[in-house]
Amino acid sequence: MSWARKSFTLLRRPALMFGGLPPVAVVSLVFALNGILPGGAEPELPPSNPGATTQAVHGGQASSSSLQELAACPECTTPAVATTTSTPTPEPTATSTATPEPTATATPPPTPTPAVAPFAVEARAVAILDASCGGTLLYGKSEHEPLPPASLTKIVTALAAINHVDLADTVVSDVSAKELKARNRSSVMGLEPGQRVTVEDLLFGLFLPSGNDAAIMLAKHVSGSEEAFAALMNETARNIGMANSAFDNPHGLDSPGLRSSAYDMAIAGMALMQNPTLASIAGSRTYTLESGLSFRNGNKLLTQYPGAYGVKIGNTRDAGLTIVGAAERGGRHLYISVFDSDDLYGETSRLLDWAFTLPSPCAQ
Repeated sequence: MSWARKSFTLLRRPALMFGGLPPVAVVSLVFALNGILPGGAEPELPPSNPGATTQAVHGGQASSSSLQELAACPECTTPAVATTTSTPTPEPTATSTATPEPTATATPPPTPTPAVAPFAVEARAVAILDASCGGTLLYGKSEHEPLPPASLTKIVTALAAINHVDLADTVVSDVSAKELKARNRSSVMGLEPGQRVTVEDLLFGLFLPSGNDAAIMLAKHVSGSEEAFAALMNETARNIGMANSAFDNPHGLDSPGLRSSAYDMAIAGMALMQNPTLASIAGSRTYTLESGLSFRNGNKLLTQYPGAYGVKIGNTRDAGLTIVGAAERGGRHLYISVFDSDDLYGETSRLLDWAFTLPSPCAQ
């Protein structure tokens, strides 16, 4: 067969025999097969591997013996084509590259920044919580500073006692209100040794006249002693999130081991008003014992501020005048705690008026 016919035959089957080789290389191979090389001589090449067409070209020249073998056995080119043809990389499936979408709780909502009062706040510490928005802090001034809480302590006394007593339980007093007043100028409900009262009487005496004698008798009735009851108070405080508080007595008289913060006491006031029994007692204006003894609620915010419905006041030499108040306006409930104010009710009222104008954090 002439070289031209051989060339034609090979060029008709380049894809079969020379898959993957560029056209120039194919033409060179054809010429090599027919001995048409520079100088008219066919160079001697090292033995090639007949199993792979990738060794048919060496140093830019072709091996005619290898090509003749391939031309005589077209089937032998199939493995060579398979070895030189690159396999396309499979496209990744949708599941292999998909990024999981974040869950609804992956990013917590931002904590609202407390507002700045537009007027001077003279009290030593203040905290205002929006109970309608989960107790969010609307305003604070030294709200986490541990300070003497005075009779605001009795809020925690009531919270610690309420789950361990029955309102109808009878308690026999072993304290004298007269002696307590003479000793440390205690506020009292008027108990004397041997007097029989109910737990309900003691709770009213704890809040309305802020009786230290009522606090002592509640502590003894629940835990056997004031010291043991103080441990229960501290446990109760921890359970409701009071992080900057410590109690060593049930009444709130100044003591080195007695401290709380405005924020903690606002939390305690909010927890107390969630108990229907204690909320009713703290918001009552008057109460009369079976003996005929009656007393009034000393918390004047209940009568001076529209919408006020709780919770407790206090006053000692170290603490100054203190209050935890609760008020409602337009369905919105705010709790305010004020420590050491020279104008307790005036300053508390101004702060509440302003706080009610603030937008609810839950609406933002």
